[in-house]
Amino acid sequence: MLAVRICSIAAFALTACSSAGGGAGNGGASGAGDGLSACKWPSSLDAAGGAPAGGQCQAKRALVQCSFQGLSVECLSDDPTKCPNVTSGTCVDQCASDEYAVSCGQVGPGPIGTPPAGCRNLLATPAGIVFYCCPCGS
Repeated sequence: MLAVRICSIAAFALTACSSAGGGAGNGGASGAGDGLSACKWPSSLDAAGGAPAGGQCQAKRALVQCSFQGLSVECLSDDPTKCPNVTSGTCVDQCASDEYAVSCGQVGPGPIGTPPAGCRNLLATPAGIVFYCCPCGS
């Protein structure tokens, strides 16, 4: 039951991150003013309208994990210190400062996109979403 709840929270957080706007924009350059170096990724990872279609991959600057009272939420975010709609807990970027975050897949059955070469798998949720950290520029 706890695993289902965590996956539901992770899926909710991913949706919140995907629809929060922002994103890399401008050809995949991000990081201005957030303490991270600028990072570029393929424009194909910029989700049109904030959410990828059909399990395709999308990128943001950070893969953030927030923990609070034994629960964990992961999300893609352009702010390495928080997930949108998460107001409590301790949040940490799981990717290195010279990496960006990618998620592929969707909640429920369906295709799971392929991340760029050189990415490392950090988390696969039972809900069908896989999180990666990828080197900037790849």
